[in-house]
Amino acid sequence: MPQHYVFNEQEISPQTRQKLQDSLVLVHGGMAQNVGPVLEMVTEKYLLRSEREWAARREAIGLLDEVIGALKQGDIAAVGKITDHNFAEPLQAIIPWCCNAYTEE
Repeated sequence: MPQHYVFNEQEISPQTRQKLQDSLVLVHGGMAQNVGPVLEMVTEKYLLRSEREWAARREAIGLLDEVIGALKQGDIAAVGKITDHNFAEPLQAIIPWCCNAYTEE
């Protein structure tokens, strides 16, 4: 099971939390009608350890460390840049269906 950790205020300052909150945009992704096939695809690629997808998974794990580092430094622009890269590269390699007309624009 994944472990959840909440950063304390010494790790991520209240000012950084506020900047992050002020920069967020809520987007409704629509109905989760195709979640079954997507989960099946992700599971299949995970179990088969396909080279391209496995490399993308390793990259995404590394990007999480970068996001945490940027948050600890209070660099919200870097958080956005890293998150965008994660979506455009590793996630799309693992789940080609993760984009839609909104994300393409």
